[in-house]
Amino acid sequence: MKFTCAKIRGVNNFLNYSISDQYAVILCAEKASLVNSINILESLASGFIGRNFFRHSKLSEFIWLQMSVISKIGSDKILGPLDSVHYTCYEVGHTWNSSCLLTYLDTFHKAFAYSLKLYAPFYALSALWKFRKKTTDKRKLMKNALLSTLRSSFFLAMNGTYFIIVFCCYGKIVGKYHGIAGFIVGAVASFLSIILERSSRRGMLSIYSLNLALETLFKMSVSRGFVSRINGGEVYLFAFTNLVYMRLFRSSNLPPVIQSVVEKIMGKEETMTILPGERRLSSDTLVDNTKLSQSFLRAKKLHDFVLKNLNRLGPNTPCCKHNSSCSVYVIKGTLKYFSLGCAFHVLLKYRTILQSILTRNTSLLKKAFSDLSLAKFFCAYVALFRVVNCSLRWMTSSDNPKLFGSIAGLISGFSSVFYPSTGIAMYVFTKLLDILCMKAVSANWFPRIPNFDIVVYSFSLGILFHAAVFEPHNIRPSYWSFLKALSGYKFPLMFRKLLDKFGTEASRMYPDFVPDLDPKYVKTEEVKRVLAQFGKWR
Repeated sequence: MKFTCAKIRGVNNFLNYSISDQYAVILCAEKASLVNSINILESLASGFIGRNFFRHSKLSEFIWLQMSVISKIGSDKILGPLDSVHYTCYEVGHTWNSSCLLTYLDTFHKAFAYSLKLYAPFYALSALWKFRKKTTDKRKLMKNALLSTLRSSFFLAMNGTYFIIVFCCYGKIVGKYHGIAGFIVGAVASFLSIILERSSRRGMLSIYSLNLALETLFKMSVSRGFVSRINGGEVYLFAFTNLVYMRLFRSSNLPPVIQSVVEKIMGKEETMTILPGERRLSSDTLVDNTKLSQSFLRAKKLHDFVLKNLNRLGPNTPCCKHNSSCSVYVIKGTLKYFSLGCAFHVLLKYRTILQSILTRNTSLLKKAFSDLSLAKFFCAYVALFRVVNCSLRWMTSSDNPKLFGSIAGLISGFSSVFYPSTGIAMYVFTKLLDILCMKAVSANWFPRIPNFDIVVYSFSLGILFHAAVFEPHNIRPSYWSFLKALSGYKFPLMFRKLLDKFGTEASRMYPDFVPDLDPKYVKTEEVKRVLAQFGKWR
């Protein structure tokens, strides 16, 4: 039975409910509004006195517990997004430094240093990868890598710096901070910074920020009781997203770069670029055996012997475009990507593995290799896709790339149960939205909006910065760690206890933090009372 606060019509009606329904009413009232919850609980408690209702000891204990928790927060009205609080930027924002200008300089210095550490390896590896080509102008390449590193680092540092600047300007111009101030400040700061970055990188940044913003919005909705979590939701999202990806992949309708990447993973034989009945040349025929060493030649012969015998197993219909039998086709993909998954696992756990080898700690080494979930996901993903496609071609004696790709994509997508990741699921989902939007624009279904990537990035970062101020517990932990590092670990030093009145549990992650503000620069009487309450001032 679903309840709302409007359904409660006094204590008499409430007493007619069953015990379980009474619990539901109280919980619903608490989620709907803290103020309503206080009034309802007080009226219920007063109505229970003298009516022998406390024979339901668990319910009465629950009611008084809820009232005690609410009383700690305060009986003030819960503020909405358009309500405001009259604090200065020093009192609620940059509490570690009373000077706005020095705060800007300090933020930029620390943000730029962190950005260099982040972008320098990225552009260095990219330059080294391009060094392989003999026609590459190495001096020009190094110059471009250096300039790109400085420009991207400057953009990221200014994003954090602009946020502090706009935050201070908002307080000084408006004279107060609204519940929606975090979004406005974050969106403006992100717009001013993204125009400093190269246009070729804006699309990628907007996709990444959008997936973080959507995840944060979902968590914010859950915390407000608007929606509920779905167990394994990231697995379902990845599976249904993969359905569309594989449909586009098998019909060769993905963007060229993504199409080539997926071809390397799933096999070029699955695309429509090969005509029916056509076979690719085996890589074995391209090897000059005279140039191989004897040991390698013996290994190759053993490899050929095993493949020859495996090719006799299982069906191989004319509709399948791979050279080997279907069983070998599946086994090769499974072993290849299980090995690749193990390699990634080693890279992720290299510190633990090195420590166990140096200290000769076998238990630590066993623990490092006890969970090969990433390898299981890789091999199951490729194996299921190939098995389903080959099976459908064998059963129907035909090939329907779009239909078979959709079915295989859905089934193989559930392999993410071995490695469930909200980050991966959200990224592939937002990237798919980008691909579909671009196709819709190309087909003239949607108008082309100039600089739409800037709009998406600004809107997404506005949501993320708003959450970082008012409810950091709803941000992805890895991104919150990134924001802390970018700010020189100053972001947690905001006086979030003052923002608890917005009902977002702003101080949930740092419940005991109260800054040491300089009395000379504290102007608000309420802030003075709070500081005195926590023993900061006498």
